[in-house]
Amino acid sequence: MPGLSFLTMMLLLPAVASAEVMDKEPTIRAVWSTALLLGAAGLLTWSRRHPILGTIAGIFAGLFVWGRHAELTDPFVGPDIVREAGKAYVTQTQSAIILCTLLNFLGLAIYIARYIHGQRSSAAWRGPSST
Repeated sequence: MPGLSFLTMMLLLPAVASAEVMDKEPTIRAVWSTALLLGAAGLLTWSRRHPILGTIAGIFAGLFVWGRHAELTDPFVGPDIVREAGKAYVTQTQSAIILCTLLNFLGLAIYIARYIHGQRSSAAWRGPSST
């Protein structure tokens, strides 16, 4: 019966080939969790005036955003993702990476605003008085 197993394998081969793309992609929950974690880390580290930690968080967020965007816009993988997971997966992933980017830039803007404000008012304000 080698002919039957060969026929079965030939019939199932397209199903295996089409399932290979989304097996390697993260779920929507994983994408949103990672985006929120990296975005919150960037926001908190920049807004707490930790430029080194903010830069590190920004690098990790940038790598995450670049990786997700590269997967979705790849001419070979992108259409397979849309075909297997649907446009909702792409929309959700793009929304998550936009939120991650915005949170990091918001933290950086807070840091810059505090730094500029701190430079202007450092001579006028010396902190609470000890008397």
